[in-house]
Amino acid sequence: MSSIFISYRREDSAGWTGRLVGQLKKTFGQDYIFSDIDTIEPGADFTEAITCAVGSCDILLAVIGPRWITETDTNKQRRLDDPADWVRIEIAAALTRKIRVIPVLVGRANMPAAKELPPDIKALAERQAHELSDKRWDFDCQQLIGRLQKTLDIRSSPTQKTFSPESLRFGALALVIALLGIAYFARDNILSLVQSSSPKSLSISPQVTTKPSGPPIATQAPSRSEPKQETKTDSAQYPIHLRANQEVRLPQANQTYKILSADLDRATPSTVLLRFVVRLTTSRGAGLWNDNFRLMVDGVPRAPVSKLSEFVDANSAKEGTVEFTFPDTITRVTLQLRYGDTESAELPIDLTLMKL
Repeated sequence: MSSIFISYRREDSAGWTGRLVGQLKKTFGQDYIFSDIDTIEPGADFTEAITCAVGSCDILLAVIGPRWITETDTNKQRRLDDPADWVRIEIAAALTRKIRVIPVLVGRANMPAAKELPPDIKALAERQAHELSDKRWDFDCQQLIGRLQKTLDIRSSPTQKTFSPESLRFGALALVIALLGIAYFARDNILSLVQSSSPKSLSISPQVTTKPSGPPIATQAPSRSEPKQETKTDSAQYPIHLRANQEVRLPQANQTYKILSADLDRATPSTVLLRFVVRLTTSRGAGLWNDNFRLMVDGVPRAPVSKLSEFVDANSAKEGTVEFTFPDTITRVTLQLRYGDTESAELPIDLTLMKL
């Protein structure tokens, strides 16, 4: 999935965004950039594609042009005030995930003030903006790319990588030295092999073997051992269905989580897989992804091993599956449901059914 998500309004900044996307792809490669200009395949579900991309990106660039803040819909209402506005949803989701959000100003646009923004994206006004001027476009783009490289710790894509003449000469010299070393090593091995195979050097050393005191291994009866003590996981019949229908509410976020089902299954000989089917109900747009969940195992938080990445529209609900793995010796864990770093709730999970 792309590491850089480009959020923009077509009516406001499509031309500038297209130029920016072209510059970024030259440096990072096409797979690292998500923009609906040419990233979404024909016939693909637009909502699903955008949701997955913004739910897994590392950086969101909010391209702000001269009409970004004032653009209106067919009812003459400001689009940014609509909770279902995609630009607002994308930015709110990125801010909630606490990833790097960089406002990119184009067309001499000014950075919006906090009072001009809806509550769920007011934090955008606190982010340091980067201006792309038409007169110094290439220079400004390179400055932005430098900021992105520091965040992503990514250099140019393999197809764009170049080498200086000095590095090429050094690499060629290193290759020659390596080849000479291999040839020298091979010559010594060949001489040793010839010498060891000549009649003068042939010798037969007595082979020391240990004769088994009992019958041959093929017919030897297995030795008696203590009967294996059956553990709780040996006798457990997987999958195990745990108690469900618990409900947890995060009042500040206006979110309600309900555990629709909880199942325990074998993952490896020493670990188990805990799977939850969860429904998130929210009065405003919210993300339903791995970052919402942690499993506390002996006081240590564990991240999910699933790839949950969904977005729930305002005044609606959506279901998703989240999975964790942990040692099968654990009999009690706690599911932690979180809203960023501001609010969380815990739900104890009893695993004593593993003993049955």
